Amino acid sequence: MLKVIGVASAMIATAATAQAPNEGTTRIPAGNSDPNEVVCVYQQTTGSRVNRVRVCRTRQQWADTRQETRQTVERVQDSRTTSGQ
Repeated sequence: MLKVIGVASAMIATAATAQAPNEGTTRIPAGNSDPNEVVCVYQQTTGSRVNRVRVCRTRQQWADTRQETRQTVERVQDSRTTSGQ
């Protein structure tokens, strides 16, 4: 009986600390590969769990944004390794 209670409380604790997937990440819906197609997604507002903002861009603009973000991250990571840290 004690073992069952221990397992149940461990499961409850795990479920309580589990986090929902980050809604701040932008997932562009798959489908038509037309670069001029406008795709709208909801992005979570920083500092809020409730407020969301609808952002609309073309598929090409989303791709450009992803590439710019990737390049920025790589540049920051490279500068950290070359600065002697």
